[in-house]
Amino acid sequence: MDKFEEKKKELTISDHLKRGNFSKILEIDPENVDALIGVAIKLKNSKEYQKALSKFNEILGLNKIDDEKMRQVLKVMAKCADQLDEIDEIIKIYDQIIDLKPYPDFFVGRANHFYDNNRYLEAIDDFTKALEKQDDDPSEVTLEFRGHSYLLEALTYQNPDKENLENAINDYTEAIKIHSSYDSEPTNLLYERGRAKYHLESYQKAIEDFTKALEKEDDDLSKVIYELRGHCFYMLDDYQNAINDFTEKLKYDPEDTETLFYRAQSYVRGEKNYQLAIDDSRKIFEIITDKDTFKFTKASTLKILDSISKFI
Repeated sequence: MDKFEEKKKELTISDHLKRGNFSKILEIDPENVDALIGVAIKLKNSKEYQKALSKFNEILGLNKIDDEKMRQVLKVMAKCADQLDEIDEIIKIYDQIIDLKPYPDFFVGRANHFYDNNRYLEAIDDFTKALEKQDDDPSEVTLEFRGHSYLLEALTYQNPDKENLENAINDYTEAIKIHSSYDSEPTNLLYERGRAKYHLESYQKAIEDFTKALEKEDDDLSKVIYELRGHCFYMLDDYQNAINDFTEKLKYDPEDTETLFYRAQSYVRGEKNYQLAIDDSRKIFEIITDKDTFKFTKASTLKILDSISKFI
């Protein structure tokens, strides 16, 4: 092909590329990388993810793409993988992507799938690899989700693993520090750190985080925080504050039998207010008599009443 014909071909391909006529380009040049990428992206946008992945693998097999296009291809492959249903297939694709280019965001992508499927140790490993590649600029979100992974892994055991709880607290602390450099302390991370401290039995420190988290009004989070902070006060024998928090929790969920039970216990242990304890106990019994969807069975409620009666 002489220079004139070659230039004409380049201009024709360039024109088709601008118009998105990828099939026309492939008639001229079946291995044109830009056209093949365009076809693959169209398949992805049409939600034909498996076909898109096959096309991307065809592109990779040509060994004709530079680093910039390689990253583009792998990022879209990761987005296709994210839409699949089978976790093993998703992980297999991420393995392939990471083998080619071990970028931090690909480790995070694979970690997210491990996390969503309760595979917390594998998630921790990938979040850690991502953070190692982020060097002196760690991602707040990566720290947050590694913290979640440590916490949830710790809670998979009947006796929560202390090392993982401490690791969770450290990650939440670093994430809070980063967030606080441009905004106020994030409520959700204060709550999560408080939760880790609660399970570590550092009740006073947990109370401090829960109290800060309650400064911002968030009903969905507040009802959970009042319950957990109430338990912290309860464990510290601070029964009046426990009663106050359990009462706040019951404003959101008046038929929470577990909270009613611990408030009743707090009335007995703290104020020696046996009548209020009996009132809460009777309410528990009424709830589980009429509804069978709550945590306590009739038999366990009788045990609750029996345990309260020992203080009377």
